[in-house]
Amino acid sequence: MGSKSEPGSIFYNSSARKKEIEDNLKELLEDQKNNKKIPSEKEFTLKQQILIMHYFGILKLFKDLPKTKSAKIIACMLNRSEKNVKDAITYVGGKVAENDVHSIANLEAILPIFDNELHKEIIEHINQDLLKLDNQYQFKKM
Repeated sequence: MGSKSEPGSIFYNSSARKKEIEDNLKELLEDQKNNKKIPSEKEFTLKQQILIMHYFGILKLFKDLPKTKSAKIIACMLNRSEKNVKDAITYVGGKVAENDVHSIANLEAILPIFDNELHKEIIEHINQDLLKLDNQYQFKKM
């Protein structure tokens, strides 16, 4: 159990996992270079950043905290206004409806950051939400 290459060693799985992470990172960087323009974090609005956190499941970590405490922590993480964060997180997590945060424009803006292979479920979720919003929009037009 002493060798790094032996099954059962505490290092055995970690080196394999490290290689997998490195390969995934290389692939993401190659995709970004070749065909995907991913905006830098400064290009995302607060509402888009909140949506990214929502779809990655990060906001679920704050579900047991009052919104004011959640907003304070998230505001520190994103270097944003606590009030604006509180307003934005109020609109995510529930029923998908057109609002300042869940908008077609915001969802389309964040979609390119998700990798097709690594984030299939997230992409599918966003596409379902886009369809719901589009259907609501079409209904309002009638």
